[in-house]
This record gives sequence, structure tokens and C-alpha cells, in this order.
Amino acid sequence: MSDELTKRHLALAIHHLKKGERLVQEQQQRVEYLDKNGHEATSSKRFLGLLIQTLTLMREHLAQVERERQLGD
Repeated sequence: MSDELTKRHLALAIHHLKKGERLVQEQQQRVEYLDKNGHEATSSKRFLGLLIQTLTLMREHLAQVERERQLGD
């Protein structure tokens, strides 16, 4: 992969990770609100779990891109 393409790939992975972290935080706040106010939160909690799993994959992907970049240096 060219250096420029690797840099763009890294920047996109970082962008997606930051967005994923924000989405997890927002969903955690929704779940807390629902729980605190006595509302049903089962689906919201399941969705939060999926977001957390996706965030884990994003972190793994970013680590892979960073390793590939180091190998290319």
C-alpha cells in the first residue's frame, strides 16, 4: 500500500474510532436515563452491547493499520 493511501486509511480508521466512541457514550447515557426513570431498556442495552462489540473491532482494525504503517516505514 502506498504511503499516501496508508495515511488516508489510518486517518479514516481514527475518525471511525472516535465516532464509535461517541456513539457508545451517547447510548450509555440513554440506557442510564431509561433505567433511572423506570423505562424498559432491554433493547437499548442490547444495542449498546453491539456498539461496544463494533468499537472493539474498530480498535483492532486501527491497531492493524498502525502495524502495517510501521512495517512500511
